[in-house]
Amino acid sequence: MPKAKDLTGQKFGLLTAIKKMPSHSGHTYWLCRCECGNEKEVQTSHLTCGKIQSCGCQQVGSGNKNYNKNFTPTEQICPICQQKFLNKQINRQYCYNCIPEGLVDNERQKAKQRAFKHYLVEYKGGKCEICGYNKCEGALEFHHKNPQEKDIEISKWNFNYNLDINMFLKEVDKCMLLCANCHREQHYYNKN
Repeated sequence: MPKAKDLTGQKFGLLTAIKKMPSHSGHTYWLCRCECGNEKEVQTSHLTCGKIQSCGCQQVGSGNKNYNKNFTPTEQICPICQQKFLNKQINRQYCYNCIPEGLVDNERQKAKQRAFKHYLVEYKGGKCEICGYNKCEGALEFHHKNPQEKDIEISKWNFNYNLDINMFLKEVDKCMLLCANCHREQHYYNKN
């Protein structure tokens, strides 16, 4: 396996590589400082090929659909976490905490799904309603009390579409928040 290149101090557009970060999802990342002062983790290949050249404060290149030199950042509310954030891009809908800048499409979809599930889990109390389990949100599931009332299968929703938080809140109100074990037991013993 070839040794990873040391990018410390190298400039990539408005970004300067500061230090190598832990790898995840099979990719290496660098913490970078933008000329505007913000810091951002960026996948190494996105830095070296020029795909990402700023923290998001500016979109470099007029061919980019988010680029507009006359764009003024605006304050808006994230549809996932319901928090106000300063939107620095034209087409951004979600806050930078829920959907970090610089993610590729499949990573962005996973981040959106995790952030949305986190919001719904917190809305339902953050723990299994039967045994109290709360260690891993990935092990918590929504169990419809009456399967005939199910309008949406939350775990299979296509997160490419714009999300209406009220639609999901209405749906999880029909559910119990259960850990995977308690959820299986509900289906095994109740046969529904």
